[in-house]
Amino acid sequence: MSLYKNPNVRAGLRQAWARAALWLAIRFRSRLAVRRLAQQFLSPRSRRSPSAAERAQFDAARRFMFDFQGEQLVGYRFGSGPKVLLLHGLGGSASQMYAFVQPLVAAGFEVVALDAPAHGESGGSWIAIPRYGAAIAQLAEHEGPMHALIAHSLGAPAATFALRLGLQTERMVFVGAPADAFVYFILWARSLGLPGRLTARVRAEIEARAGYPMELLNAERMGDVLRAPLLVIHDREDREVPWHDGERVRRSARDGRMLTTTGLGHRRILHDAQVVQAAVEFIGSPQPHARVA
Repeated sequence: MSLYKNPNVRAGLRQAWARAALWLAIRFRSRLAVRRLAQQFLSPRSRRSPSAAERAQFDAARRFMFDFQGEQLVGYRFGSGPKVLLLHGLGGSASQMYAFVQPLVAAGFEVVALDAPAHGESGGSWIAIPRYGAAIAQLAEHEGPMHALIAHSLGAPAATFALRLGLQTERMVFVGAPADAFVYFILWARSLGLPGRLTARVRAEIEARAGYPMELLNAERMGDVLRAPLLVIHDREDREVPWHDGERVRRSARDGRMLTTTGLGHRRILHDAQVVQAAVEFIGSPQPHARVA
């Protein structure tokens, strides 16, 4: 293996370039450095490798591809029946949602899962909520009506954006959903120590690429499209997306319910049997709210 192919070396090089870009941006306020910082914010950390359990599940999928903004995105199908869409979060992949597949298929659904742009096996080098949402909306046009969807982390606001673009669904489950894109941008800028003026320039660059202002990408502004029954599942000890984000999302929905867990964090929650069961019951039962407290 060459040095550059080593993932630790690649990560070190990315960090070194990020530090260099920051220094250049602060010292010279160059256009190139601003673009690099914007790209850093819009890029997933890395392409995760699926676990053995994920590979075993997704090797049996009916794999398909479709063109999105000049990139080839990869999707997966399982089973048959009304369609349920699975959407992963930032830095994840479709296979990360594997625990939901068999229970949904057994309940009589066809599962459709997507590798978002710049994730999994899909092409691309950057992602933003509007871009992910546009990919979801295009997938729905290709696949037809979606009975329900289950979205993790960034997949939740992306699904909400897709609803604004015309996606239709009868039930939704959001797991570990963030409530405000602008808040996370500010936290990122502060972690790098970006000065105020430079932060504004990087934000403008990001918004120009995404085609949408960050201040509108929050639960209160986007919640008007959350008209179908919504179950928000969130862990009290989620260190990446605080529990109160999920509560904000729930309050913004017309018909929102909250299921709180403890000790599962941001990712292990996807593989918890009771969480999976609650999601499947909410989607498949004619009266799901009687089972979810």
